Amino acid sequence: MENSQSILQGSSDMEKGAYLGAIASIATADRQATPEEIEYLSKLADSAGLSAEQKEAVIKAASEISDNDVIRCLDVLKNSELKYSLVTDVIAFAKTDHNYSEAEQKSVQKMADYL
Repeated sequence: MENSQSILQGSSDMEKGAYLGAIASIATADRQATPEEIEYLSKLADSAGLSAEQKEAVIKAASEISDNDVIRCLDVLKNSELKYSLVTDVIAFAKTDHNYSEAEQKSVQKMADYL
């Protein structure tokens, strides 16, 4: 059976990339992306219909995104309806490895405050 559902439908490629990049950034909050986090991001990218290139960038962001890159992602989302679901999705992602660390909690709070 084919799965025709796509997350982030109706969003631009830029918004999708920024959204998933912001989510991926939480993996670097505790200085390591776990296999569970990488798998989760891969599934999200597939569900969003990202190109192979965009998917690779999101996966890469899980291990080496800079603070400036995160700010650029959030700036794209600041005026988007996606900002309302982002924090919830970031928390869900942070919990995929069953270790919602203090560093991750602080990063989520900073994102929420920025948006």
